[in-house]
Amino acid sequence: MCLKRKNTTLIIRVLMTFIISISFMSLSAHAAGYNGPFYNNGDQFVVNSGIKATVTLASEDAAGNQTGEGFPTSSMGTTNLPIDYNRWESTNSKKFSANLVIHNDSGSPQTVNQMIGLSNLSATNGVYINDADKKAVISDAKTLTGKVGTVRIRVGGNLYTFHSSTDDDWNKLESDNWNSGFSIQINTPDGSHGSDLANNDSISLKIPLTVTDPNNKDFTNVTVSQFSYNGDYANPVLQPTFVKDIRNTVANKPYLVTKMLSSDPQHRIYQVLPDDAQSLVPTSTDNPIIFDPFNVGYEKAAANQATIPAFNTGVFYINNRPIFKTVSQFGWSMEYVNNNPTDNVMLPYYTYSRPNNSSDNPTSFIDEQGNPLPLIPNNYASYVSLRKVLDAKNWTIHVGDKFDPSIGFEKWTTKSSTITDFDTAVAHKLQVIQSDSNPVNTNKAGVYPVTFKVPDATFRGSNETQYVSKTVNLTVLTPNSYVLKGSTTGFSLNPAEYYVNVMYRDSANNPHTFTVNNLSAADLDIEDNNGNLNPDQMRPGQVYKVILNNSGKAKVEQAIRNVAGNVTIDSAINDAYFTYVAPAKNTVVASLTGSSNNKNALDPSDYKVTFTGDPTHAAYTPVNGDLQLEDDDGNAVTKPVAGEQYNVALTTAGKNRIATFFDKSVHLIFSGKGVFIKPVPGVTPTPTPSTNDGSSTNGSPSTPIGPATPSKPNSGNNSTTTTTKPSTSVGPNIAVKGEAVYATKKIGLYKNTKFTKANRIAWYPKQKRVNRPMFVVTGYKRAANGALKYKVRDVNHGRKTAGKKGYITASRKYVVPVYYASVPKSKKITVISPKGINTYKSANLTGKAKHYKKGVRLTVKKLVKHNLTTRYQLSNGYYVTANKKLIIQGNY
Repeated sequence: MCLKRKNTTLIIRVLMTFIISISFMSLSAHAAGYNGPFYNNGDQFVVNSGIKATVTLASEDAAGNQTGEGFPTSSMGTTNLPIDYNRWESTNSKKFSANLVIHNDSGSPQTVNQMIGLSNLSATNGVYINDADKKAVISDAKTLTGKVGTVRIRVGGNLYTFHSSTDDDWNKLESDNWNSGFSIQINTPDGSHGSDLANNDSISLKIPLTVTDPNNKDFTNVTVSQFSYNGDYANPVLQPTFVKDIRNTVANKPYLVTKMLSSDPQHRIYQVLPDDAQSLVPTSTDNPIIFDPFNVGYEKAAANQATIPAFNTGVFYINNRPIFKTVSQFGWSMEYVNNNPTDNVMLPYYTYSRPNNSSDNPTSFIDEQGNPLPLIPNNYASYVSLRKVLDAKNWTIHVGDKFDPSIGFEKWTTKSSTITDFDTAVAHKLQVIQSDSNPVNTNKAGVYPVTFKVPDATFRGSNETQYVSKTVNLTVLTPNSYVLKGSTTGFSLNPAEYYVNVMYRDSANNPHTFTVNNLSAADLDIEDNNGNLNPDQMRPGQVYKVILNNSGKAKVEQAIRNVAGNVTIDSAINDAYFTYVAPAKNTVVASLTGSSNNKNALDPSDYKVTFTGDPTHAAYTPVNGDLQLEDDDGNAVTKPVAGEQYNVALTTAGKNRIATFFDKSVHLIFSGKGVFIKPVPGVTPTPTPSTNDGSSTNGSPSTPIGPATPSKPNSGNNSTTTTTKPSTSVGPNIAVKGEAVYATKKIGLYKNTKFTKANRIAWYPKQKRVNRPMFVVTGYKRAANGALKYKVRDVNHGRKTAGKKGYITASRKYVVPVYYASVPKSKKITVISPKGINTYKSANLTGKAKHYKKGVRLTVKKLVKHNLTTRYQLSNGYYVTANKKLIIQGNY
């Protein structure tokens, strides 16, 4: 099935959540029939000065009692008549009856000329008039003849007209084939026969219909029609349809969040946005889908949400205003009408309906890597399309520095251009807003929220300008400080996404940095807006703060002692967050956490399993047989090596044991892993922080490489700290752990060392030098054929793949170090960065001296190592990065 989004002429492939195949009797959910209100203001078909005719379809139970009716909703054209199959089935129904009721409440006698017709009747088609029911119809028709004067009955090509006809005429009618097409016309008076229908008088006619197979939900279309031959013309056609009530099915389903890549009407392409955008959109519960099975229109459907059933037929609507209200706080907005920014107008709601055939569907969806993405049944209620309007980033300064919001501002995409210059953005009404309760104080260490706000589009039908904003954090640090950073979205916290940046100055006042990133779930707590730790109930879409607890602080403080000695830390702050996404209804997430680095064997008591989505079960402590050690590829490890780190995962037996805690109707998802390090004999286990160069990786964490060993400081302000590269047994020309590399040709990132399509996480196409994808090496592993692979983390900040982890080739034909390791013979380098580069007074790239634009040639004095990066010292004594993406050796 397909849905068409009418207001934007989009057609999408529909989820089976919403539409199941429906033909005549395509029903499904409570007893046959809909007993709800009329939506044409309570009126039936007004056909002549107060004469009202109503055509209904009623079901009957096994005893012949009517169990429900379906009401038409308009006086013209074709009308859906939803029949709830579950109700039909639950009452053991086998029959329907088509009913015509005519009532005169005009205040005076009126003429009547009405007809009810049935088509496509046959046992083969699934619904027919059986021979036994013919006698009942004829009996009613005889009674009507005496009351209204004339009854005309057409069967196939034969027309029977009755005034006071003989029994022989009725016998001929009874013997005819009624299922070739059947209609009855009632008119009074007819010449000298009959009289007007008296005021407050009614006449009615019932035509019983038999269902061939009551268990079959897939009948051929049957049409019930009604005509008026005098007064106001009316020609409603009722199409009865077995349907399914789906309100509970979609109640907790979020919308699939996309952005339009191509607006070509022959092939529209939407790309699914990453989880951080997905998590922003309200669920169906927070922003109910408005169902309209009777095609009464948005206003009436919205006003009657409580009474209109959520049948999977007709149309449904998505109210965009609540979605905009949420996403506009994070820099996003709704798609323009017809993707046309010239009008600068957004749709207040989307309308979805079923097109006539699937060839009407030019829309496709792709994932973040560009692969086709089918909309999997039961995953999403529908989709919405967003635009990214405002980009801003967190930034860090030291106590006493100037508050400069231009550093946090990145870009603003208006209807006509993209603004990257801060002053230009301000001239176009960009606002910078500080928190009333926590305004920026550059003289005090802390994290301060700063909000950028811009005017955006209007909603169609309104002249009110809507605003988009994004709040980022300014971190003010003392010279000796550390900050917890990271962000995840999901059912539970992922400790692998959090790390601590440590900054300190040595005795010669030289600044240094390193990263602690071996945190476990036991080191972190979640804090809500009221300061409550690890709240039992979390709101979907809500952003929570992540903080270091006493265990985490102790781990960081020990790491600082290992690297920096007894340096005094002036400030320790948190700049880490967690966005909670609730599991779907009847889904429970079992999350394993815990760590051990002081025991020779796995001890289940060091770990625990918590349950999200079910408040009745407390945390579970595993027992023997529940856990196993695994390597990074998921292979079981029985003989751990001292000093190596392993994942701890639930065994099949452990999962089965946990499953017994829950009812079989619960969908159980297992998440998370623990950490196990077998201690080295005679060595006290301690964290092993890695070094990190903020200029190359923008502050992203590196994998631990062991305690950094500072060299003896040089005299003067231009001294730097170097770190001895750890030895590696993998061979020459191989990047060490923590070193940055980039790809010179097209490569893939894979889940493990088996480089197959099924294991591929992302493709990285060949890029110009300044845009080459960059990675930090975090480990090594050989494939089955012996080929060495790098285990890496993607550090391409601002790209969708940023932060992803996996394996890439280690071949120098494809991957090389990011930083130069030698001085060019010419002693010349050229700036190639489009934004230019800065020179600094110190080799740790602090103390900005001068800015050089792209194309400027500089003279090099020597190469200086700094942690796992390199710098060039220029002939003027200043330092620049030796990053190959920013500069190139020689003249260029």
